Amino acid sequence: MNTVDHERRPAGIQSRRDNLADFIARQTSSPNFKLSDWLQTLDTHELQRIEEDAQNCCQDGFLGTLSDIEVVDLVDAALMAYFAEMSFEVAREDAIDCLDDLLIGLSIVACIERLERAGWLVITDRMSILVEHPQPYRVTYKGFKEGIWSGEPLTLWLLGASLELH
Repeated sequence: MNTVDHERRPAGIQSRRDNLADFIARQTSSPNFKLSDWLQTLDTHELQRIEEDAQNCCQDGFLGTLSDIEVVDLVDAALMAYFAEMSFEVAREDAIDCLDDLLIGLSIVACIERLERAGWLVITDRMSILVEHPQPYRVTYKGFKEGIWSGEPLTLWLLGASLELH
C-alpha cells in the first residue's frame, strides 16, 4: 500500500490510514471488522470531512480541492477498510477496480454515522464499506421533520426525501 508523506502533514495530526491501521491492530475481540466500527470512534467534524472528501475523489473537477496527500490517504484508508472487511482475502487489483464504490461507501457510512449523532437516524446494524441492502438504519421522526430541509443531496437520499424539493 502507498504511504502518506508524514513530513508534509502538520505535527500531531495522524493520517486517516494510520488511524484506521491502529484501530484494526487493536481489534482483538471482534475479528469481523466493519467500517462503521472505526467511524464510530471519530469526531463528527472528521466524519463530515471524510464524507465530503470521498465524494470529491469520485467527482471529476472536484479532485483539485484535495491535496495529493489527502487523496492518497483517503484511498489508502478505503482500501485498508475493504481488505480488513474481506479478511485480507482479496487481490489488490480487484479492490482497485471497485475503488469508486469503496469511496462512495465510505462517504455513505460516514454520513449515516453523522446523521445518527444528529438524531435523524437510528443505526440498526454494523455497516460495511460496500453499500448493502437492506439499509442498516431507520429514519427517526426528527429526521423526517428536520431532514427535509437539508441542502445535502446525500442526506436527502438517505432520509428518503425527494431531491426535487430543492
